[in-house]
Amino acid sequence: IDCRQAIFCFTSNLDCEGIMKDLEDLDAFDDQPLVDRVCRKRLRDAGVAPELVGRISAFLAFRQLGTEAIAEVVTLSVARAAREFGLEVRWIEPEVINKILEQMPGEGFGARPFEYLVGDLLGDALTEAARQWAGAAVSIHAGPPFKCMPWVPLPA
Repeated sequence: IDCRQAIFCFTSNLDCEGIMKDLEDLDAFDDQPLVDRVCRKRLRDAGVAPELVGRISAFLAFRQLGTEAIAEVVTLSVARAAREFGLEVRWIEPEVINKILEQMPGEGFGARPFEYLVGDLLGDALTEAARQWAGAAVSIHAGPPFKCMPWVPLPA
């Protein structure tokens, strides 16, 4: 494979806490050369081979998501999970999002844990809704247990 024209992107949480602390202390999130220096030093200190660190052309440091952004990620995860069951989510009761957020174990980086948790918490309700109303638009309600109901638009 000829990779001369390729760009490779990869993510890592290796020493992310140390990197984030250094960048916060230096107020360096908007200073790309300083972000690169901090990341390179931290990766070398963590034992990543210098020849590998040297092949990375640029680093991007992502701050942890805020509560509103996390709620949006959870909402999108619910809609994505429903689509996998052939359902279209038209409305989610806000308490559903709150209950999912309460179940999140600790603070972390990335959206994958939300995807898994949504599947665990809503899987039964989505399965039952797909069985009863395949292809339908649904609303999702807090429980216990969580419920999917056919979506009924409000009168104008």
